[in-house]
Amino acid sequence: MAVEAVFGLREVVRVKRGRIELLGEHVRRLVASAETLGMTLGMTVGSSPSAADPKLRAQLRAFVAKSATRDGLLELRVTQGEVEIELVDGDSFGPDALAEGLALVAASFPRDELALTSAHKTTDRREFERAREESKRAGADEALLLNRAGRVADAAAANFFVLRDDGLTTPPVSEGALPGVMRAALLAAAGSLGVPVREAPLTRADLVSAPDLLLTASAHGLLSVRALDGAPLEKPQRGSLRKGLVPRLRLRLHELCEREQLPGGD
Repeated sequence: MAVEAVFGLREVVRVKRGRIELLGEHVRRLVASAETLGMTLGMTVGSSPSAADPKLRAQLRAFVAKSATRDGLLELRVTQGEVEIELVDGDSFGPDALAEGLALVAASFPRDELALTSAHKTTDRREFERAREESKRAGADEALLLNRAGRVADAAAANFFVLRDDGLTTPPVSEGALPGVMRAALLAAAGSLGVPVREAPLTRADLVSAPDLLLTASAHGLLSVRALDGAPLEKPQRGSLRKGLVPRLRLRLHELCEREQLPGGD
């Protein structure tokens, strides 16, 4: 089903040492969204989204080279009429929160998991900005988004995971989760370390009883959660299978991000 081009598609990619992390994964997601939403991506009149894939990759690489960007974040915005690339500020949480873990507060309004654009990263950020503003007023770092059924969808600027001794669980896209590039990378990283992974609905009760909550975002990689709705999370106890796993996941994720695309990608 096509939609009017009153908004665009958006990707935030991280540049490390002059190289764009998971470039192929980001462009492939954008192209897939364009195909679903009936957008031409503004490359040429009547061109298919898939024809834009190599052009978008080339434009991003050319921007990095011309701007001499060594480390930073690029935002790619594509509409039916134009392509825009710019450097953006990636310090959305601050060094203390990144080091100690994020405090999350549930947003006061639901995420509509049935909306046509809920599974696509678009330039319409109003819902996420509203949720982030609420979390800041509550003294937290980030917002937890629940869907219309009251189950976990995402965080405002990140994908959400529960880590237990029996593995890693994340909400499926059907629950309102964005199919994040770093989300897919963490699932691949966990699988390569022999950690069981699954996509399954998560309730608030699941989070309260969970030993570890994690987030992924292209701007930051893997993030820890230190508190939920004002209640601090307990640290892994000695002997827990989770103890030491998060650093291993973070290292493996870093290794995967050194590639242009994930193993098994096209």
